[in-house]
Amino acid sequence: HSQVPIVGSVLYCNLAFAFEHTGIYVGDEMVVHLNGDGIVEKVTLQDFTARLEGNNPSRSIFCATDINGKSIGSKVVADKALDMIGSYRKYNLVMDNCHCFTYYCLTGRKTNIGSFNMIQKVLKQRFGLINWRAINFKKTK
Repeated sequence: HSQVPIVGSVLYCNLAFAFEHTGIYVGDEMVVHLNGDGIVEKVTLQDFTARLEGNNPSRSIFCATDINGKSIGSKVVADKALDMIGSYRKYNLVMDNCHCFTYYCLTGRKTNIGSFNMIQKVLKQRFGLINWRAINFKKTK
């Protein structure tokens, strides 16, 4: 049962080596995320999955939902993400990464240590129990 994200939903896709890549859905099949060059950019859902120079095995994007399967998100979160477009961070895959950007959008607090677990913890505090559901989008290639 696939989901349609709402504005401000947290999305993730899997990366190689059991890492995840997170970003904020801002509507019109677009996601704002921190790319591997340390630049916050707005990209299509397809480009969101195209991590690691195209060597990312991910073909699915997952959306945070409540326990009833309803997408969760906030326009305030999306607005924070949109305001950050074009900004730069000294990117590091383990430390200063996409999760730090997503965490900032969710909380308004900056951190230089980011993990997918941290994002899940914030979502749980804010929305209660959460699930991750695959979303429908047009896959290319």
